[in-house]
Amino acid sequence: MGRIFLYSHGFATRSDDNGLFNPIVEAFPDDKHALFPYDDWNEDNTSAVAATFSERAIKLRAKYDEIRANNPDAEVDLICHSQGCIIAALAQLEGINTTILLAPVVNYESGEKQREYSLSKPTAFLQPDGSILRKRSGGYSTIIPAEYWDDFVNISDLPAKYDALSRKTRLVIFDAEQDSVIPTSKDYSLLKADIEFEHLPLDHDYIENDGSRSGLISTLRNIFSVYLCLVSGPSFLASTRFYCRWGSFLNSRRLLGIFYEHGIVNFSNYSNFSNFSNFSNFSNYVAFIKR
Repeated sequence: MGRIFLYSHGFATRSDDNGLFNPIVEAFPDDKHALFPYDDWNEDNTSAVAATFSERAIKLRAKYDEIRANNPDAEVDLICHSQGCIIAALAQLEGINTTILLAPVVNYESGEKQREYSLSKPTAFLQPDGSILRKRSGGYSTIIPAEYWDDFVNISDLPAKYDALSRKTRLVIFDAEQDSVIPTSKDYSLLKADIEFEHLPLDHDYIENDGSRSGLISTLRNIFSVYLCLVSGPSFLASTRFYCRWGSFLNSRRLLGIFYEHGIVNFSNYSNFSNFSNFSNFSNYVAFIKR
């Protein structure tokens, strides 16, 4: 058993998403973490060739299959950032409990327009073979091959792909409200499915004024809290004891939502379930004890 976090990093970054994923790993020391690079890096780790969307989706599926083969009973959660969210939408992995989309791209323009935008950067240089060399702020370079832009045809219906993903996993979008990287590429009104949202007044990389990512970490901790559910009462619930981890197939939050909507239980603080009253329709109880 146990939990494994699988990570999907953004465009042409290192496996830790240039540091974004590190505090998440540190925040969940009792869990396993699987970070891996999508792109082909040179030996001294100073230059990478950007993989296409399709190539990255293949790599994500392969990594997930490897994790499942070695840990068949583990709970696997997926944390994605920026373009890494697109890869999750393309891969459509089966059996992921919770998928977190950090600053996801929802509505890209065509590959040609994105290519023009990339070339407009003062640190971008067109190469004789049609590729683009970009100097990155992290002190490394990215080579974007011509076929990268052609592969944009496979993400033309991103909102539909996110909607489909939400039917396979609990899907939570972390909206970076002050996002300056993709401000015109996150039209959430295009999403039609039942997707949860967390709104953080931060930029694309979720860095606070003090340099930390405390807001991001505290929100993730809340989402991945573990509750022990003790249920007794009617015959269909009698003598039942089970663990409900937020994001599991039997999701405690959604289960409680059903109870709440049908008037079975009332919470004075529904957001964290810290308080509850007796069931209004049945003489039974539910206790939630945070571990």
